[in-house]
Amino acid sequence: MHKSKNLERFLAKVFRKIPGVIDVYENGFGWGTDYGADLIITMSSSLGNLEFENKIIVQVKSFEGTHYGLEAVDQVKMGIHQYEGTAGMIITTAKKSEKLENKVLEVSDEIGVPIDLLASDDVTKFVIKYAPELLFKL
Repeated sequence: MHKSKNLERFLAKVFRKIPGVIDVYENGFGWGTDYGADLIITMSSSLGNLEFENKIIVQVKSFEGTHYGLEAVDQVKMGIHQYEGTAGMIITTAKKSEKLENKVLEVSDEIGVPIDLLASDDVTKFVIKYAPELLFKL
C-alpha cells in the first residue's frame, strides 16, 4: 500500500479521538478522484442551544526533507470548494518551507477560509496530544 494512504488511515484514527469530531470520512483514492480532500472532518460545537458544524478538508502528504511543492495548497483549495469546507488543513511529514507557508496564507486570504499547515514535528505533537495510545502502549 502507498505510504500516503497508510498515513491517511493513521491520521483518520487520530482525528476520531479528538473531542467534538463527529465524523471522519476517508475520501477517494488519489489526485483527481478525491477532489483535493484526503480526509473530510466534521466537527460539532455548541453554545447554549446553538449547534455549529464545521467541515475541515484535509490534504495529507508523506514526504522527507523539506516540502517545497505547492500542489497540496491547490488541492486543499479544490477540496474546500468541492465539499463546502469551512476550513482546510495540510498535513505533511516533511519540514515546511517558507514558500509553502506563504502559499497557504495567500490562498487562505484569497478564498476567505482558514487553512492550517501541520508539518514535521508538529504532526508528531498533534498525534501525541490526541492519540498517544496509537504510538505508545499505555
